[in-house]
Amino acid sequence: MDSPPPYTPGSTLKIKISQICIIFTVDKLFTPFTSSQVLVVHATSSSAKLPPNHPPLGTPMILKIYDPRYVEDREAFYGNDGTFFPAKPWSLEDEEKATALRETMEDWDDLLISDEIEMANPGMVNAYLALADSPLSGTAVPTLYGFGDFIPEEPRAIVPRILLLEYVPHSTSLDNLKNIKLITPWHIRTLLAATRKMNELGVVHWELHPGNILICPDRVVIVDFGASTTRVQGGTDMFSDDKWMAKVEDGWNEQTVRLMLDTLKGHEALACVALAANRAILARLDQNIEPRK
Repeated sequence: MDSPPPYTPGSTLKIKISQICIIFTVDKLFTPFTSSQVLVVHATSSSAKLPPNHPPLGTPMILKIYDPRYVEDREAFYGNDGTFFPAKPWSLEDEEKATALRETMEDWDDLLISDEIEMANPGMVNAYLALADSPLSGTAVPTLYGFGDFIPEEPRAIVPRILLLEYVPHSTSLDNLKNIKLITPWHIRTLLAATRKMNELGVVHWELHPGNILICPDRVVIVDFGASTTRVQGGTDMFSDDKWMAKVEDGWNEQTVRLMLDTLKGHEALACVALAANRAILARLDQNIEPRK
């Protein structure tokens, strides 16, 4: 996919977070777009003092924009049963119709109209909030800088929502890992501890796969909580202890990581190293995230 406007590197975007307007410059973007558009950006100016947890101007960050104009299901595709679904190109008129239709219905979640997508699964918001003040923030999960709105220059019926996160440089996703020396017993121990701690904090990821795990020299980072479930939602504990443990077991987070490390795709030698290290550390696994020494 080419860089669609207004996401061309070098272009500027206006974002509103906590009633503060911030101008960001696009450094690069990740394609293909799915439910969101993921960009590396840096802030160049703001209408007021930046929020306390916001990094200084010029710091690279990840900006995720949930704009239905570019969601993946706009392109024509065939379903698993062979059914053909025609392309649904965006137009302001269709977006206005979808918005009006949604406002007339009490339960519109079942409507399969892509123009109605404002934000990914609310579980994602809850997950980042649950992890924001935990020991995992800034270590095993990216630091959350805030939620807000993307203010497009053109007329829109829907204001796209945004998520602003820490950018993790010098990282390689597990599925792109080529050098077996990049992953060590410390990485494996930390990843297993992080998944266990994440569940203890009331978050089930649901989509742990090699593409969502970043390996850095001194960090292991779990990303993309778009399908997450959280125990606390809107300040309310939604599950009993037994039901939450059933969710954790169904989520299979720690087991998924162990299996993933045992069978790293395309890296048989690395898989052997990971398997040996995995077996050696399980008996003494610490639930705290230890710093890389």
